[in-house]
Amino acid sequence: MKHLLHFNRPQGKAATAGKPTGQLAVSQRNFRNGLWFWLLIGLLLSPGLLQAQIYDGDVTLTSQEQVNEFGSHRYKEVKGNLIIQNPMSSYPTDISDLTPLDSLTKVHGSLNIQFCPMLKNLAGLRNLDSVGVF
Repeated sequence: MKHLLHFNRPQGKAATAGKPTGQLAVSQRNFRNGLWFWLLIGLLLSPGLLQAQIYDGDVTLTSQEQVNEFGSHRYKEVKGNLIIQNPMSSYPTDISDLTPLDSLTKVHGSLNIQFCPMLKNLAGLRNLDSVGVF
C-alpha cells in the first residue's frame, strides 16, 4: 500500500534544523501554492472586493432607514443624482444622520438635500471628492 506522504529521515544538518525534507516538504509547498491559487480565484470572482462599488442611477432617500440601508452597501460612487428629502416636500423627513453614506466619494449628478430639519450636520458626506461630474 502506498502512502501519499513519505517521511524521509533527515540526515546531517537537516536533522538538527527541524526542516521538513523529501516528499513532506514538496507536499507542504503544493498545499501552499494551491491555497494561494484558490484565494486568488476567490478574489477574482468577487468583483466587489477588487473594484469600487458603483450605483448606476438616481438615488432618492426619504427616511433614516433608507439612508442606513443604502449606506450598508458601501457604494463609492453614484452615477446619477443623490436626493435626500421627503418626496412630499411639505412634510419633513426623519433623516438625522448621514454617516452611513461615508463611503461615497463621487456623485456624478446633483446632490440635493431638502426638508431634513433633524439633520444637524453633513459629516457623513465628508469623503465626497466631487459632485456633478457626468
